[in-house]
Amino acid sequence: MTTSSRDSRSIIIRLPRRLVAGLVMTVAALGLVGVGVAGGARLAEPTSVAVVNYGQVISSLEQWTAMEAEQAQMRSSMTEEGAAMVARFEELVEQIRGFEAQAQAAGGQLDEATLAEAAAVQDEARKLDLRIEAFKQRSSRRLDWEQSYALEEIWQVINTEIQTIADANGYDIVMTDDSETQLQVNRRQANASGQLAAQMGQRRLLYTARSVDITQDLIDRLNNAWKAGR
Repeated sequence: MTTSSRDSRSIIIRLPRRLVAGLVMTVAALGLVGVGVAGGARLAEPTSVAVVNYGQVISSLEQWTAMEAEQAQMRSSMTEEGAAMVARFEELVEQIRGFEAQAQAAGGQLDEATLAEAAAVQDEARKLDLRIEAFKQRSSRRLDWEQSYALEEIWQVINTEIQTIADANGYDIVMTDDSETQLQVNRRQANASGQLAAQMGQRRLLYTARSVDITQDLIDRLNNAWKAGR
């Protein structure tokens, strides 16, 4: 065997020996990476998301419809009570005008009985005017309170049921879906572009697939629960 062939063989033999340590480390690293990926140790679990059209839920709830009917009845009752006071006030005003006409016809001279009666009517009208104003403010506050209580109750009912649905179906996040809400602008008012920009900036979702929409399921469950509890 020639020297050149021996040298060639020795080189071929020595090369794998030099690579052994590197190959072992590479294989070990690949093994670790493989275990990490296959075992899911370093990958986050996918997030399950559902959406709800809150406005559609509110408008479709029989419980909310019943609450609105109660508020409408209360508003009607207050309106009748206020109208009765206003009608009485208008009667008093007419009486005062009558006394003024009598005084004008008599040259500004009225007997004591008529003057006393006119004074009593004016005093009643003044007090009733104050009562009407107080009644308006009190009625407005009461209606606002009642509506706030109703909204708070509905909000709690909806959120409780959403949590139940999320737990049962494994949803990690449930979001309000406003993707179908249309932008609205009044170009007769100033800053039309600002109106649009504000609405665009407040938009939560731009698109949602129907497969993640649980609105109707939520509505059905809430209506069934409310009927059962009536």
